[in-house]
Formats: sequence, structure tokens, C-alpha cells
Amino acid sequence: MKIKNYLLLLLAVAFTIPATAQLRAPFKSEDVGIRFVQLPTAENQFRTLTVKTTQKARAGEKVADVAKKASAAAAKFGVSLEDNTGMVADKESPERTYELIPNIFPASGDLLLEVFFYDKKMLKTPAEPIKFYDGAESEVKVEYKLYSMPGKKLIEEKGPFWVAGEGSSTAGPLQSREDLYKDRLRIAQGWATDKIERKYALEHKFVPIQVYTIRKLKGADDDKQSEAQEKFIELAKKFRTKQGEAEFEKGVNECIAIWEDLLKKYQPGKDAVVNDNSVFALYYNLAAANYLLGNVSKANNYAEKGMDATAIDWKPVKNGKGEVIGRKRSGIVHVTQDIFHNLKADMNAYYNGLKAFDQKFVKMVTEPKNMMKLARAVREAAVNIHLSNALNLEAPAEIVTYGFEEKPSNIKGTIKQNGEVVANYEIKKNPFAFIQRSKSFKVTVVTPDESLTAKQNLSGIMLPPTKYDFILRTGKKSFIGLPQSINLGKMKAKPKARSKASTSIMYDYNGNVKIMNSAIQDKWVYLNIGLVEVNKDEALMAENTETKAVFKDYSELESIDKEITTIKRDRELGFGGFMSAAMKKFMDKPLDVTLISNDTDNNTVNVESQTEVKAKNDNGCWTTKKIGSVAVERELMY
Repeated sequence: MKIKNYLLLLLAVAFTIPATAQLRAPFKSEDVGIRFVQLPTAENQFRTLTVKTTQKARAGEKVADVAKKASAAAAKFGVSLEDNTGMVADKESPERTYELIPNIFPASGDLLLEVFFYDKKMLKTPAEPIKFYDGAESEVKVEYKLYSMPGKKLIEEKGPFWVAGEGSSTAGPLQSREDLYKDRLRIAQGWATDKIERKYALEHKFVPIQVYTIRKLKGADDDKQSEAQEKFIELAKKFRTKQGEAEFEKGVNECIAIWEDLLKKYQPGKDAVVNDNSVFALYYNLAAANYLLGNVSKANNYAEKGMDATAIDWKPVKNGKGEVIGRKRSGIVHVTQDIFHNLKADMNAYYNGLKAFDQKFVKMVTEPKNMMKLARAVREAAVNIHLSNALNLEAPAEIVTYGFEEKPSNIKGTIKQNGEVVANYEIKKNPFAFIQRSKSFKVTVVTPDESLTAKQNLSGIMLPPTKYDFILRTGKKSFIGLPQSINLGKMKAKPKARSKASTSIMYDYNGNVKIMNSAIQDKWVYLNIGLVEVNKDEALMAENTETKAVFKDYSELESIDKEITTIKRDRELGFGGFMSAAMKKFMDKPLDVTLISNDTDNNTVNVESQTEVKAKNDNGCWTTKKIGSVAVERELMY
């Protein structure tokens, strides 16, 4: 009985030691994260990154080549030879593909990253062996090659490096070979992918950081560090939206002052309140704080001091003959070098990205208020340019408007060009808007002779429905993003049957917007009942309009530059061929096209310089507006 109790006591102690070791750590920390937009620092932009990861055979490349040939020979006889252990054959993991540049921004080609790692346990290169380190159980030797696609042109190759990382919950002496493989795969693949994404990705990024306090500090010093920790956590959460503001910088500087005063208490050894085991905490806090202020050089200096303070101790491993065959970690490591490596790498990539692009573009994608203003302005511009093109107006008429403090229930207006009425329009509130998925408003534009009728559904803020890209979720139902396409309504023209329109939006790296519309004359649906006469030259013609729009302050349309291209299908169009071409179009299969005309002369319109508000109502909303030769008169009913 006594022996049983003794064994139970030993078991309890064994489980308690790791927990008490953590409790005895010389620091405490709180998690927080900072958000920002990562801009690529590479000269060329690529759309996607495909990662192929391979564990090289433990027996070496020569044996792997022999095994590969043997496997190919056996396959001819219907025999499959598999080596799931990775001893004599390379072991490939499934490919993974990541988006580098969202579809609304320019990019050309893709990237292929081939990552190779080796199933070796001992570290053979003790001089700076670790490139990435987040905690302890698994080391892996890694190298990679990066190619541009198509063509597989080598861009760079790195390694081999020794990379160490934290193992999974199964890590330990009894870990299975398959679990060990998974740990090494995750570490190798994650390390290489992070390196490439920091250089080539344009994305919303979340970087987790720690904010530390030191246990030995007591009294006023402890109160100060707790105050700095609490304040800095709240400031870090606001980095994306408040960076650069005076109040934000004031708060961060107050935290820095506290940590710099505490750093003066540092004394080498283990006896002082700030000693060799805990000074890294102050280095980390000061590095993170200076990164948030944009003091990159100073922050890098603190990060490098932190790397030195958390350097891993290594001891030689000898074989039976007393020869040194490798090195391994020694001692308890409470915190590891990667917290500094990753913080430094992420923040340097962030600030270098800000310098790599036109500042108008940088402010457009990094400041949420600018993204939200631009998103609404683009939606308004896209539908107005589309409707104005259909009416052959010389400048975009402001038919659809957002931003009413008090939304009208009905708007009736007239569009004139050179004094002549071109069209009448009405924006009417939908009486069934309370039904889910119903649109709140509908705009109808009709020419005086009713030869053209256009209808457009609008949302609750009187803007057309939109598909977004480059989205940052800020809540369950709210997000920040940029329009990728606008849902344009149908048009009916006499005698040209009806036209469907599509639009897509692109944003260049100078901060300008390209609105691309394509209106297809779908006459084929009327051909078989003879309502419309269609000849060969008219069939399936399309008019593509690319509008380069410049927005002032991300909200006001300043100028547009239109390029109109008329195209037709390059094929002999009997009835069968005609219907076949139409069906292929609707199946989204490409059709050959021949350019008919390209009208690019005198299409630049300086909207703002020509816009005049002639009259307003009692609510301050304009009722007559003129843009060059185009005038819009409207009545708002509440």
C-alpha cells in the first residue's frame, strides 16, 4: 500500500513539474494582435503561390533514384511499390495554393515554391544553426526553390537551413514517425511560405504579439509596468486605424518611457530584479512599441538585443569514441528567439512595402476610411457611367446619388444634352423592400421615343449591389473591401432587342480605378420567332468600354478617360453557327473576336472642373446640375 501511494505521489509530481516550471518563469505575458495591410516589396507582382513540399529520402538521393526507377518498372506490371516511411523514397505532400495578389489589382503569372526537408535528427552546423524557432521539440533541415510560372523560371533558391519549431501535442520520445513527419512538414512548409509571402503578398495581415511584465518587480515599478501593459494592449489593437495620430503616438511614447526606465535596472546575472533571464521582456516590449511608431531602426536594435538575450545554449553530442557528432539544446528555454525574428521580419516587410508604392495607392488600401469612401464612389460612378454610355452622353450624368441625410421616397429627373432632352428617369422606393433580398430602390431610365429603357436595382443607400474583393472582416456582418464588380441591370432597345451588361473593376498601383463595361446585344433570342431582323454583321456584336476614373480624396469623381471598342465574332454565322456561338458565350467559353473600331479620340472628361450646381432644394440637395453639355434636373419627394 505504501509503495502504491509512493508511486502515485511520483506520478503527481511528474505532472506538476511542467506546470510549476511555467509558473516559475521570470515573466508574465498577455496576448494581443496588430492588424495592417502587407504590401509586396518585390518588383514583380504574381497572382498565386503554389507550394509543393517534399521530404527527401533518408537513405539519400542515389537510393531514392533507384527506388523511383524500381517503382516505375513495377508499375508496368500493375504492381505498386510504396514507401510510407520515407526511408528509400521521397515523400510528397499535397500541393497548397495561396492568393498573393487579389484579383482587383494587376498581376502577371504565378509562383511555384518547391520546399525540401530532410529527416535528420542531429544538428551538424552549430554556428547559427537555427533560422526559425518557436519552442522546442522538432528540428528539420530545409531548402527551397522559387520559380515564376508559366515556364518555371528560377527566381531564387535558399538553404539548406536548420529550422526548429514547436512540436504538436504528441511530441516526445514516444511520438510516432507519422506524427513526427507531420510536425516537420508543418515547420518546413510554414517557414518557407512565410518568407515568400512577406515579399510577394498583398493582404490584410494579423500579427500576434506579446506584452510582457517581469515577476520580480514589486511596488511602484510593478504598478508602472502593469499600467504600461494594459495601455499598450489597447493601443496595439488600434494600430491599423490610429497609426500616426497624435493621441496614439502619445500613448505609445508613455509606455516606452516606463519600459526604458525599467531597463536601467538591468544587471547581468540572475540576482537583480531585471536580470539575464528577464531582460528580454523589456527588449521585446520596446521593439514592438517602436515598430508601432515607425521607428524601425530603433526597433530593430531592440529586437537584435532580444535575440542575443534569448540565444539558445548548445552542448556537444559525442559518439562512443568521444567524437563530436552534433549539438543539441541544453537548459530550460522559457522564451525563444523566433518572437524577435518574426516580429522583426513582419514589421520590416510592412514598412518596406509602404515605401514601394505610390502614396495615393498606399493610403487607399491601408486606411479604412479611404477604402470605404472609395468603395461608395466607385459604385456610384460605375452605374452612372454605364447609363450615360447607353445614352451616348458626352459626360457622365449623375443619375444615381448616395449620401442623403434624409432619403427621398421618389426622385424624378430629366437628362439634357446641349439643351435637348435625352432621357427621363425615376428612382422609386420599392414597397416590398422589407422582404429579405428585395432591393430598396429601382431606377428606370427611358428615352423620349422609348427606343431605350434601362432598369437598375439599388440598395438601401441608393447604390447598386456589388461583389467585393480584398475584404477585411470587422464583425459578423460588417467588413471593409473594394468593389470587384457591379450588378448592372438590363436594357431594352428598339429595334435592337435587349442588351445585358457586365462590369468589372480594377485598381492600379497609382491609386486610379478602371471600370470595364461590356454590353452584349443578345439578338439571338428573338431570331427564331422573327421579331427582329438580324444580319451577319450585326449578330452578337459587343461594345466594350474601359473607363479610367480618377477620384479626388477617394470620394469625388475628378476625371474619366474612356476607351470604347466595338467587336464582332469572327465566324460565318448561319443559324446553327449563330446559336452555337451564343450558347458558348453563355457557357463562359471564349470566342474569337475581331476588332471593328476603337474610339479613343477626345474621350477625357474633367468632371470636377466642368461640374456646376445650378439649384438646390430646402434640404440642401441639388436639383439642377450641369457637367459640360450634360444637364440633369430632378425633383426629390420625401
